[in-house]
Amino acid sequence: MFVCAKTGDKIAIPHVKLKHFPLVYFEFSKRIGRHPKVMYSDLASEINSSMFERYLLVKGVNHVNVPRGEHHSIGVAEKAIRDLSNMMRCMLADSNVPGIYWDFVIEHAALSIP
Repeated sequence: MFVCAKTGDKIAIPHVKLKHFPLVYFEFSKRIGRHPKVMYSDLASEINSSMFERYLLVKGVNHVNVPRGEHHSIGVAEKAIRDLSNMMRCMLADSNVPGIYWDFVIEHAALSIP
């Protein structure tokens, strides 16, 4: 989930595995037509890989890692992920799909783009 810190606009790009995050970032930058100037994220390993960090550096993106325990600083993105998760759970409950088929392991990375 990508959230603009100024406008609050949200872009959610689904992906199957955490290691697919670089592809998600490419889709995000394609959708907005540029790379963000600053990107805040939690300490997720898929975002902090050395190769992806080098890519962001080459593209001029200032990537700021939020220290562990300070998720409140990217609270807008964290809340957007929680809201999306709750909506998905409600849709599953309303769809009459048996509970044994529900998968609530939601992989995510919280990002805030100023």
